[in-house]
Amino acid sequence: MMPGASRHNGVLTLHDVQTLVVSHSVDNVLNDTSLLRKVDLRQLTTNEHKLCFYGNLLSLMTLHAFTVCSTAQLIQVLFFHV
Repeated sequence: MMPGASRHNGVLTLHDVQTLVVSHSVDNVLNDTSLLRKVDLRQLTTNEHKLCFYGNLLSLMTLHAFTVCSTAQLIQVLFFHV
């Protein structure tokens, strides 16, 4: 579990994400995500592999969004489709 994450049955809350984005370990993870461009998606041979990869990718993209956008911007995008 990453520093600052709560234990809500594996579900991160908005507070958890806001806490995580100021963590240095999150900065390292986000910087390392650029390596994903080199992934050969053809190696994801099972549905379980694909689900795991895309679930993790969605989590990284969410963390990235919280690091570059203000909370107000994210609320507009997520809830009002602006």
